[in-house]
Amino acid sequence: MKTLSEFNIYEDLFTEDNMLKEGIGLGKLGKKIASFFGGKSKDKKTSEEINKLDADDKKNVLSTQTAAIQSKDKGSIEVAKKLSEQIAGLKDKEPSNILGIYMAHGESILRNNDDINEPNVIISIRDSIKKYGLDEKNKKAIEMVDELNELLDEKFPKKKKKAEQQVEQIEQTIDGANDEGGENNGEPTGGENATEEVADVISDNKDILAPLAKAADIDGNQLKEFVAYKLSYNALKDSKSKKDGSQLKRNQLAEGVTDDDILGMCIVICGAIISGNPKRFNRIVEILKFEKMTLEEFKEIVKDKEKWNLNKQMKKDTE
Repeated sequence: MKTLSEFNIYEDLFTEDNMLKEGIGLGKLGKKIASFFGGKSKDKKTSEEINKLDADDKKNVLSTQTAAIQSKDKGSIEVAKKLSEQIAGLKDKEPSNILGIYMAHGESILRNNDDINEPNVIISIRDSIKKYGLDEKNKKAIEMVDELNELLDEKFPKKKKKAEQQVEQIEQTIDGANDEGGENNGEPTGGENATEEVADVISDNKDILAPLAKAADIDGNQLKEFVAYKLSYNALKDSKSKKDGSQLKRNQLAEGVTDDDILGMCIVICGAIISGNPKRFNRIVEILKFEKMTLEEFKEIVKDKEKWNLNKQMKKDTE
C-alpha cells in the first residue's frame, strides 16, 4: 500500500513522466528517502551513516535508493533498503567493501529475482558494480555486469530501454547535485517550525474537511469512512499475512493506518476533485488500488459500501 506520505514523496521527487526532478539537493533527497523507508531508529541510523560516506559513494547509494522508489516496486524497494542498511553497517567503508555489498546483492538477484517486477533497481545495482569494478580492477565484478545485462534482456525485454533512460537521468541528476541543495535545502521557508504550525492549524480545526467536501460536492463523513476502509483493507492485503480486509468492522483501522492518514487523503481527494485535474484524480485512484474510473463513478462508489472492494466488477463497468 502506498501511504499518503509515500504519495507525497513521489510527488516531491518525480515529474509526471516519472523522472527525478532537476535541481534537487542531496540533503533534501536523503531526507525524503529516509522518510520513505521509515522513521524507526534503525532507519535514521542508516540515513546518518549513508550521509557520512564519501561523495561518490553516497551518490551511488542514493541513486540505487531513488531508482527503487521510482519503480514503485515493493521487491525492489526491499532490496534497496537492505543494501543501504548493510553499507551503513560496514565498519570499514572502503570502496572494495562497498563493492562487496553490491556484488552480494547482484549475486542474489541472479539466483532469485521473482520478487522484483521492475528493472530499475537491477540497472542501478549493475551500474554501481561496473563503476566500482573498473576502479578496483575486479574481474568478477565486470563478469557480473554482463550476467546482469543478460538477466535484464531476458526478464525485461520491453521495459529495459525506458528504465535505462530513467536510471541514467537519476544518476546524472544526483551526480550534479550538491550537498546543501540550494536555499533552505529545498524545504519551504520556515522549515520544521512552519510544518508544525500547519499541523497545529489542522489539529485545531476539526471541521477542516467540511468546507472542502462541500466544494467537492461529496459527503465528508462518507468519504472519511470510505478512505479509512480502503487504506486499512489495502494495508492488510499488503501485509505478510495477506489477511482478507473484507472482514474489517465499521471504523476498524489496520495497524499503521492513522487518523492523520485518513484526513490527509480526504483533503487530497477533495483538492483533486475541486481542481478538475483528471491526472491528479487518477493518481489518487491508483493509490487506493481501484481500477480507473470517472469522478462520478468514484462518488457513487463512496456512497455504496457494496462496491467498496469490487475491483473486477468496476473494471467491467468502466470498460
